[in-house]
Amino acid sequence: MTRYLADFVDRHELRVRYQSRATGISADPIGYAVSFSDAPPVRARRVVIATGVEPYRPDIPGIDLVERYADLATDPSEFHAARVLIIGKGNSAFETASALIPVAATVHLASPSPVRLAWNTHYVGHVRAVNCNAIDTYQLKIGNALLDAEVTGIRRDGTGFHVDLAYTHAGGQRVTYQYDRVIAATGFRFGAHDLLTGLGGQTCHDGRYPAMTPDYECPDRPGLYFAGTLTHARDYRKAMSGFIHGFRYNSRFLARLLTAAGDLAPQCRIDVDAATLAQWVLDRLNTSDALYLQPGYFADVAAATDPDQTDLGVYEAVPLDWVRDGGLGSGWQLAVTLAYGPPAADPLNVDRRDDPSYADVTPYLHPVIRLRHAGVDTAELHLLEELENRYRPEEHLPRLTSFLRSALPVESVVS
Repeated sequence: MTRYLADFVDRHELRVRYQSRATGISADPIGYAVSFSDAPPVRARRVVIATGVEPYRPDIPGIDLVERYADLATDPSEFHAARVLIIGKGNSAFETASALIPVAATVHLASPSPVRLAWNTHYVGHVRAVNCNAIDTYQLKIGNALLDAEVTGIRRDGTGFHVDLAYTHAGGQRVTYQYDRVIAATGFRFGAHDLLTGLGGQTCHDGRYPAMTPDYECPDRPGLYFAGTLTHARDYRKAMSGFIHGFRYNSRFLARLLTAAGDLAPQCRIDVDAATLAQWVLDRLNTSDALYLQPGYFADVAAATDPDQTDLGVYEAVPLDWVRDGGLGSGWQLAVTLAYGPPAADPLNVDRRDDPSYADVTPYLHPVIRLRHAGVDTAELHLLEELENRYRPEEHLPRLTSFLRSALPVESVVS
């Protein structure tokens, strides 16, 4: 990755200032001025903040006494025979537990909320199966534990740490346990609040991310944008923008939008014809990486851009909430997405049916096609999921074409 980034800079002859810390952003006659600790300010009409997130430390008495997940050595041998508490129950905490279980005497993981498993929620930020060894060792009584408890205090003495816990589901029970090592794996939050000082920038999701509009712009601050993992503010705990395989699509969209000065041009045009549109929908479902990796959040859209509606402009890989916010106007729009259905009680034991009427309740990733006009959804079609995500024309084209014939807005231009 490092080599790729260096090659990218060389190929495009980018002007990059390394080892330079931005200390603030202020309004400027041409837009904004970004000040630096070691160089004159840079002025620009548009500024993109892509600073990522940094480890978060909750407000717990004594939290400064413990180790941070981000600072841990990769050799677990120093934890030999130790009693260890990991504060947190996300992937970082479970990765740490998996590394320590073979050498530590006991590993506890504690946070107020129960574990959320990715295979239940379809959200990659929740605990992945590859990190779940600690759950087996807890449920099979092999000496480790997951505690639904709030850490209320941490004290250190010559023998280690005394940690006060208030259980979440035990009628207010409070206990104190002793540990040799305590590790904070308490997640990550937006750390560049100082850059927004004086601009009135707000945060969201309990301070984890900066607030932003559907096109990643700071509310009430035109020209100030966000990119990278910060854009997860728009699909928090729903899609993949917290991770590079997701936010790369957000970054590409933002680049297109900035290049077009907000007036995004269609990639191509397509006739308002049910059969033609149905084939386009299946082609996109079978080939679009953005729909697959940003499920329910990114869409391919065919939108009416002329009064006669004789053809539609095609806009590939755009955020659905941006479209709903009026990014493509208020004319007729056909939006194509892949999305998960309602969660199943047991995702490994689902009553599946080869029945098109079952498509809108399937919990699996499946196509959702919507028609929209004047800011309102006018028709919606769900197609059954496919095991290998290959949507064959003989299976889906008749139903899709029939839906479009009946739902498209202008009868005179529908074949």
